Amino acid sequence: MKIHDSITEEQAQHVRAIVRRCRGPHTTAAARRLAKSMRTQADSEARLAGLDPLADDFDGRLGQLLELEPATQEEAKALAHAQQCVAVRSLEEAVRGAISAEDKFLPTLRGKIRGLMLVDREREASLLDEGCRQGCGFDVNALILAHPLDGRQRVVTCPQCGVEITYTPPEA
Repeated sequence: MKIHDSITEEQAQHVRAIVRRCRGPHTTAAARRLAKSMRTQADSEARLAGLDPLADDFDGRLGQLLELEPATQEEAKALAHAQQCVAVRSLEEAVRGAISAEDKFLPTLRGKIRGLMLVDREREASLLDEGCRQGCGFDVNALILAHPLDGRQRVVTCPQCGVEITYTPPEA
């Protein structure tokens, strides 16, 4: 891809210094992989909290543990693992909810990501967004350098996977 006429080689090197790759489209296959890994992580956190995630009374015992006022360091660690288990299971449910929406997968997933952002859970929103993407890897810097460095937000389409990419280039 040709570099825009207004961009110097020094400016191009500055832009390329930050490796930017297309993250690819959201797919149900990627979402299924994410949900499976989240279930494994949640089960691991439950075991670290001293619970058996396959036990019939798991939800009740988890609830009791979450209400516990830790008196010892061991109880505090168990509580932390239980809280992490609940957080991961909540994200897993969001992913499985988007997958079950089938033909409304993308709007449902995007809504869940926006919902997390609205309640200041950026880390979880980012995990959900990244984990449900197929991955593309196209060099986005090539798209950035094809336009002037004027600080104006642009939307371009990845020539490799078709995903729309929104970016704001630095000002020259």
